[in-house]
Amino acid sequence: MGVTELWVSIDGKDYVKVDGFTGGTGIVKYDYPVTEGEHTYRFQEKDAAGNTSVASDEFTVKFDAAKPLTV
Repeated sequence: MGVTELWVSIDGKDYVKVDGFTGGTGIVKYDYPVTEGEHTYRFQEKDAAGNTSVASDEFTVKFDAAKPLTV
């Protein structure tokens, strides 16, 4: 069975289902408001039988809203 659901945990909060995920690989757009700074993410997958994967490794993304300085 393939992956049917993708779940994300941001900054250690509870996992929430990523709406619009249809399985497979590629880009997944997740609209989640984040503040400037570093945020950690983990993912889990579920299949049609309800089996849940182990959590992915945690990774950190730094969001910087400042415009770059041009000279």
